[in-house]
Amino acid sequence: MTLPLTTRTVTIETPDVTDDDPLDTVDTYSTVGTYPAHIGDASMQREGAGREQADAVLFLNPDATVTRLDRVTDNATSLRYMALWTQPYVGVGLDHTKVGLRRIRGDA
Repeated sequence: MTLPLTTRTVTIETPDVTDDDPLDTVDTYSTVGTYPAHIGDASMQREGAGREQADAVLFLNPDATVTRLDRVTDNATSLRYMALWTQPYVGVGLDHTKVGLRRIRGDA
């Protein structure tokens, strides 16, 4: 079953990493796909142990592929975010993936 409330589409891109150096900056990304989604305010979300504080929360259908450090673009507003964490939810017919997002500022 899909999410009953999708308010926009997002494009997910994964960084093109050539090595495992965490200090390297990523300049190029490969598109994973475009998916229906809902982006909500993170103010009502509880912080999980070890989780980074998110600016927004993304809700995706479970078939969407997103991992930590992926770039998420809101196609309605062109705002870009970085995925901080992902949490799959299964059950009650509303399977989905919840993703904590941090807004990328100063991105042209």
